[in-house]
Amino acid sequence: MRQPGNGRITILFNAFEGPPRILRLWGKGTVYEFGTPEYNDFIPPSNRKAGSRAIIVIDVHKVGTSCGFGVPLYKYETQRTILERWCDSMENFDCDDKPQQAPPPYDSQALVKDPRGIKAWWTAENLESFDGLPALQHAHDSSISPVNTFDKKAPHPSLGQIRATAPKKAGESNANSKSSSGETIRLMMAFGMGVVVTAGYMKFATSLVPVSWKV
Repeated sequence: MRQPGNGRITILFNAFEGPPRILRLWGKGTVYEFGTPEYNDFIPPSNRKAGSRAIIVIDVHKVGTSCGFGVPLYKYETQRTILERWCDSMENFDCDDKPQQAPPPYDSQALVKDPRGIKAWWTAENLESFDGLPALQHAHDSSISPVNTFDKKAPHPSLGQIRATAPKKAGESNANSKSSSGETIRLMMAFGMGVVVTAGYMKFATSLVPVSWKV
């Protein structure tokens, strides 16, 4: 994205449920980092996820689809919360009022509020890509304190806890399905018995009609 004269980006979508399909979006992207007016226009503090450091606005010039026949089926369980928890814990250190110079190994002239904060992490880890291309340019130097929507008091069950409750829910669903099937069978049997009884009664009643009444 930040390579001079490049800016190309491709977004790939896979269908892991339902009919197979792969969708690709080709375009050129523009990066707006945390602390810039453009970033705040797209993601105001009231909507920001913990750890969010930039957005990419893509000018799409081509869309393509392919069969996706080789894409396996996957079952979605839940979103992981560990990244938000971790980033939120670091952002808490950037919300005090005592800026200080970033210590080694954070090679930056920016004043960060705490070496344990997320801006210090961005300075150490996100100023360039793995292959040495430029990455963050402004977010780590921003004087704006990060605000996010992570709710520390909300329940955040682990994946193990979610999986432990899944068989119980599946059992309840199966029980409800069996109960519904049983009700349908009983209803059909009752209807059939009603037809048989009605037909028998009509035959019996007809047999009692005098011969002179019959056409």
